[in-house]
This record gives sequence, C-alpha cells and structure tokens, in this order.
Amino acid sequence: MKFIPWILALLITLGMGHFAARANAEADQEDAAALSSREFAGQVLCGKNAVAVWTDDKSMDCFKELP
Repeated sequence: MKFIPWILALLITLGMGHFAARANAEADQEDAAALSSREFAGQVLCGKNAVAVWTDDKSMDCFKELP
C-alpha cells in the first residue's frame, strides 16, 4: 500500500511529460510552417532573382542577386 503514492506520482509525471512533448512538437511544426510561408511570400514579392530579408514581423527588404 505504501507504493501506491509513488506509482501515482510516476504516472502523473510521465503523463505530464507526454503532453509537454506533444505541445513542443506542435509548436515546432507551426514555426516551420511560418518560415515556409515567409520564404514563399518573399519569393513572390521580390521576384526570382532577389533575396528577401525580413527586418521584423511585418517588414521585408528585397536585395537583388548579382550575376
């Protein structure tokens, strides 16, 4: 009977770790999608021979690539 609190504590700890890992994976996936979206927007707005550089969340500069 004295092992029940330890087993419960172990199960709660493992469960919380599982949920934290899932939340972290979802955040990583959202970050990757945002970066991909920025890259695409930069390509569309700057054109094929330019590089987009984001100065902040809403501002972007286009730099032309030299041949």
